Amino acid sequence: MEKLYSLKLPRPRFAAFFGLAILAPALVSFTAHPAFGQAATASVEGSVLDSTGAAVPDADVVVANPALAVERRAKSSGAGVFTVSDLTPAPGYTVTVTKTGFAKYTVKTFDLAIGQALYLTVSLALASTGTEVNVTSDAPIVETTKTDVSAS
Repeated sequence: MEKLYSLKLPRPRFAAFFGLAILAPALVSFTAHPAFGQAATASVEGSVLDSTGAAVPDADVVVANPALAVERRAKSSGAGVFTVSDLTPAPGYTVTVTKTGFAKYTVKTFDLAIGQALYLTVSLALASTGTEVNVTSDAPIVETTKTDVSAS
């Protein structure tokens, strides 16, 4: 009987490695991640307008949560738009908007949920004129131990 010779080719090891290199990232991408389109953070966005509805540029916006020791700052754009993103979802946030010549605007104690984009329309009123009181330490000395009355 005649012996048939077969040609033995070396097993291509790079093919197994290449297959694993493609498969591993695919497996990781489908495990322990939020659903597509769902973010694990929240944001606060909005417009800053004056009482006539015109945009207020360069307004200072502060989003804070004292319980989380979070304070994020932003400025409104030329169109009066602001965005503060990547906030940790939690209760107890406040938003304060200030601009020179306008009264301070505050939204107190609201909650942010996962993936939430809270939109605020802030209407700033003109600042009213107020009385300013300056206290100094140069108060006149009053003698409390003398009871004399003097005539001038």
